[in-house]
Amino acid sequence: MAVDSLLKTPNGNNYNATSNTIDSSCSNDDRESGAGKSKHSRTENPDGKTDCGDCVMLVSDKKGNVKYSIQESIDASGLGWFQVKLSIVAGFTWMADSMEIMLLSILGPVLSCDWFLASWEQALLTTMVMTGMMLGSSYWGSLTDKYGRKTALTLATVLIGYFGFLSAFSPMYIWMIICRFLVGCCLAALPQTAVLYSEFLPTKARPAGLLFLGIFWALGAAFEVILAMLVMPTLGWRYLMAFSAAPVMLFPIFNPWMPESARFYMTCGRYHEAEAMLKMVAKDNKKPMLEGTLSTDDIKPVERGRVRDMLKPPHRTLSCSDILKDEKTFCFVECRAFTDEDYKDLIVTAFADLPGSDILKDEKTFCFVECRAFTEEDYKDLIVTAFADLPGLLVAFVFLQFFGRKSSMAISNFLAATCLLISNICMTRLYLTGFLFVARAMIAGGYQVLFIYTTESYPTNIRAVGMGVTSAAAKLGSLITPFIAQVLSGYSASLTFSLYGVMALLATVVALVLPFDTRGRAMVDVTH
Repeated sequence: MAVDSLLKTPNGNNYNATSNTIDSSCSNDDRESGAGKSKHSRTENPDGKTDCGDCVMLVSDKKGNVKYSIQESIDASGLGWFQVKLSIVAGFTWMADSMEIMLLSILGPVLSCDWFLASWEQALLTTMVMTGMMLGSSYWGSLTDKYGRKTALTLATVLIGYFGFLSAFSPMYIWMIICRFLVGCCLAALPQTAVLYSEFLPTKARPAGLLFLGIFWALGAAFEVILAMLVMPTLGWRYLMAFSAAPVMLFPIFNPWMPESARFYMTCGRYHEAEAMLKMVAKDNKKPMLEGTLSTDDIKPVERGRVRDMLKPPHRTLSCSDILKDEKTFCFVECRAFTDEDYKDLIVTAFADLPGSDILKDEKTFCFVECRAFTEEDYKDLIVTAFADLPGLLVAFVFLQFFGRKSSMAISNFLAATCLLISNICMTRLYLTGFLFVARAMIAGGYQVLFIYTTESYPTNIRAVGMGVTSAAAKLGSLITPFIAQVLSGYSASLTFSLYGVMALLATVVALVLPFDTRGRAMVDVTH
């Protein structure tokens, strides 16, 4: 390739390798006035953000060799068939995650009838799953950064299917607790899907793409409820658990195609494999590959997946804000409980337990849960609950069009807090249901924005462990909320509303004081 030759960028602009400039359709006057910047140039802002529009900025080294970055290659390839296939694989794992979580809402009341469980024992079943997820999150994050996104996700899905299937044969409560704890340990790996998915998305499409994953969560929850409707009346809960584990065990079928992250290859020093992966993206999307070579100047093989790297600036400040996830999940899980059959029975003074059960109370303590079989109406309510996240995702998408990640999370939390605190006012059941529905939607949307912020905040060498550590922090709220949903709420609904309202307000403040916003930022591969 001649040094003084002109190359074509994907936008049709001429690139002069000698002068390291792009000949665009902008006039000289436009360039001088800055009118052409938004479309044909990329500038580095003082805060580190990149203003590039739809351009691809090629650079050359001292010898005149044209080079491009991973993000520039992915942006040039755009959205296409590659992302469609990856969306199916990523969505499949999120469906598996939501199926296992929704299974708890159905399994708890049923086991209370079969094994005469107290309310705290029923709550402990959920808590053990969340404990497993908390303990496993950092481990899977480190494993994902060290050995690859594909390897970790494949191993995790196989183990989820195995322990999930084993749960169906539990002879007693203690064995069920152990099996579900192990399932939780493996479920902790599934948020890493967002890491893999984000690393193949064009910059402009990243927010919408990660919000899109939330739709698969709703589909998985709805599928689990429909499966329960078909299986529970005739075959019972053991068959339901076995059938629920079957889909995730089929995940290895996708393994031959499932891509490994090009960014992961770069941090490992496997540059040729990274370039081959980028060529696959361009080929699947039917776009020409950028001319030149993949730039490796700023990316050298580094230690990956070390939790202690998160204690170094600037990640130390960011990690201290993990309480945001804690508070969001604290509210999020509780609002999921609100929107089951509690939507029917929730009144200002008290509200019921999970669907399919009523709690008998005396003045001092809870007794065993009274058995009542799930009805068709109960299942319908759960299906509606499963799709109640969708309005929140839509609102979050709108917020992201006008605001940054921080502001979107703060607004979502503030609206959720407002609705929860207003719920303390005496009102009709219809209005109360409406406020709780809005609160749930806001928390669901804001929580998904948090996934976007997390993947964009950490460099590639600790992105997965960053996701793991923050997910572990999030599970602190998940550990506590089953007891609040099933114990505290029975004494005072007003106190429960106030508790979650205050937590949502705290999450609002934490979102606002996060050290930076990631809107418009390129994903970082290595922090030097």
